[in-house]
Amino acid sequence: MSSNFINNSPNVKRQSVISQKDVNVLLRVVKYNWWIPVLILPIFYAMGTFYVYRLTNIYKVSTEFLLKVNESYYQNNVLNDAGFYSLGTSFVDNVNEQRILKSYDLADKVISRLLNKIQVSYFIVGKVRRTEQFKGMPFDIRISSINPSFYENLFDLKIIDFNTYEISFEKEGEKQIKKGDFGKDLIDLDFVISVDKNDKFIESRTNDLKEIFYQFSIHSKDYLISQFQSNLKIFNPDYTNILQLSLTDVLPERAILILDTLNSVYTLGKLKTKFDLNERTISYIDVQLDQITESLKSIEDTMQNFKEKKSIIDLGWEQDDFLKKIGIYDGQKSQLQLNIDALNDLEKYIVEDKDPQFLPPNVMVFEKSGFMTTAVSELYSKQIELNKIYNIAKENNPSVADLKSTIKKTKQDLL
Repeated sequence: MSSNFINNSPNVKRQSVISQKDVNVLLRVVKYNWWIPVLILPIFYAMGTFYVYRLTNIYKVSTEFLLKVNESYYQNNVLNDAGFYSLGTSFVDNVNEQRILKSYDLADKVISRLLNKIQVSYFIVGKVRRTEQFKGMPFDIRISSINPSFYENLFDLKIIDFNTYEISFEKEGEKQIKKGDFGKDLIDLDFVISVDKNDKFIESRTNDLKEIFYQFSIHSKDYLISQFQSNLKIFNPDYTNILQLSLTDVLPERAILILDTLNSVYTLGKLKTKFDLNERTISYIDVQLDQITESLKSIEDTMQNFKEKKSIIDLGWEQDDFLKKIGIYDGQKSQLQLNIDALNDLEKYIVEDKDPQFLPPNVMVFEKSGFMTTAVSELYSKQIELNKIYNIAKENNPSVADLKSTIKKTKQDLL
């Protein structure tokens, strides 16, 4: 009660948190030190701008692959299902396609095709930063041979005049200087290179080009493959047959070139796989047609011999009675013989197991239903899938091992 009475008393003065004296002190500090923020802010702005200017820009280039039906695995028998020649039921193994696109073999093919264009990195060194160049350089460097210890090292290059240049580099802690002529091999114990002028190097610009400080670096093939695999990202949107590929690089032109080459190599690999499978299938069908032709010829000869032996001239009732029966029996015999030959071929294929890429002879199995048809169809589809992966993957690839195990088990069941 007394406390409330004292607080509410009009005679008690309340003290403010900040007094006038504090405000005066603050105003004097600002008055005599106003130049500090005016000076510091531009300095920090300049430092930030300089830092950002020195940063290397990283670009991302993207493309999309549409996995169509004719790029998928086929599961059924070639001759027994007309869907093989149409847009029938099939499926696309997106996960497997991603592994193929990221595989070392495919990366090796892409880098090998572009090696003469991307093995050498060119730089222009300025007063503030060094920038990498892909196009627009007045010369091109061709590598004939190089000591592996010089890979990924920087070489300095200076144009002396229209015909000569100078290269300097570090070797065992000492600076080495070599002079060479444009268009001729520069032969050293550690490398053989050639610096060739291109259409951007004209004599009237020699004085300007002499003032530019150039550098270049030579990359090993394994380094380029590793960079390509690490910078390549693949994303598969849910419920689609689309693969989105992106590649990061400091030079967008180089990234575009690499992705275009990857698309070309990947497409050619697909076509080669189809051609190989078609050639093997056609070859086997030709063998079967030759056997059927021989059987028909044998039936025709048998009929002719029978007519000559029995002196049959009037083919009226004789044909209805005798030749009709002979034709039926010979047809049944030929059919059974074809079945036996097909089963013998299948048994020989399973027992010998010589060529893992040769298609199993499933097309002549005449069993309409049951285990034999199902097992042979499965063996055929798995063999096609194995042949497809063999064109890109190595023997130690997990997909190859799984497929070979499945094929082996199916062969054992068939045998």
